[in-house]
Amino acid sequence: MSDPMSAPKTGCCGTAPAERAVPEDVCALPDAALEERLAMIRADFAPHVRRRERLPDGRAWAFEPAMRPELERLAALERECCGGLAWSVRADGESVWLEVRGPGADALPDLGAVHPAGGQSA
Repeated sequence: MSDPMSAPKTGCCGTAPAERAVPEDVCALPDAALEERLAMIRADFAPHVRRRERLPDGRAWAFEPAMRPELERLAALERECCGGLAWSVRADGESVWLEVRGPGADALPDLGAVHPAGGQSA
């Protein structure tokens, strides 16, 4: 008889489980909370991305300046669950940027790629 603890984990009806959108070593949120957070980001932030940039150690997304309070709140939330990453918000005059830096930043979904209006890469 095989050991059920050593069997590969499967999802419903013997299918493979869905791959987690952000690896557990990057984000400490449980799966359901992570999916809720990503849905909120897709709905509330992704449509407003003006530009996106790859940084040597992370990513950055530009938004209209009026979004700064919401971006500050998002960065604070992300610092709680993604403690290994540095989340910051900065302004450059015409835009407000959400930046994430550190090991694992490339594992995060690209906001500009999750919404059709998602900005240009720089």
